[in-house]
Amino acid sequence: MRSAYSLAYRLGITPWQRAGAVERLGLTAILDREQAERDGRLGRALDIGCGSGLHTMELSRRGWDAVGIDEARPAVDRAMRREGPETRFVIGDVAYLPGTGIGQDFDLYLDIGCFEGLTGARRRALGRGVTQLANPGAAILICTRPRGAGLLRRRGADLAALEDAFPGWQIRQIDPQEASAHAARPPGAPQWFRLERPAQAAA
Repeated sequence: MRSAYSLAYRLGITPWQRAGAVERLGLTAILDREQAERDGRLGRALDIGCGSGLHTMELSRRGWDAVGIDEARPAVDRAMRREGPETRFVIGDVAYLPGTGIGQDFDLYLDIGCFEGLTGARRRALGRGVTQLANPGAAILICTRPRGAGLLRRRGADLAALEDAFPGWQIRQIDPQEASAHAARPPGAPQWFRLERPAQAAA
């Protein structure tokens, strides 16, 4: 899967980037809500599987101390060409976050389509790394598709997979459209989850 993504970026065949542009309306609502709940108190944020950095830059624009990480060098090279003065991108394995040099004390993690593409063992390794580098009270915003949906996203993920990878985190599904009059989400459409590390979590 990792080599497939690298090759796709080298060839410029990245349809998930176009899908991401559509999904940003949902991301906007999700981030607006997250910041409102924090009363504007923003800290370090990590964009997991950042690709070409569009969402990392959005976090930075909003005032987060944002870092993007991806395993595909062509994707990170593209992200660095658009890098802003307050944004950093790292080439690294998302399943071994503590060894990538991204630092620690993260208050927010963003994962759009990365977790769902990992095997069970790598999902659990990602969860351990996220927990190790997170501040108490940190949150994870994960956008995932159901199993079998989407190009290069056939594994999918659900609540059970999140509970397995992030033991001790509080998990709830959230809907950026819940206050609107939009029709029900069609089958295969992405869904959002918010995970929170209890404020009294051990270091």
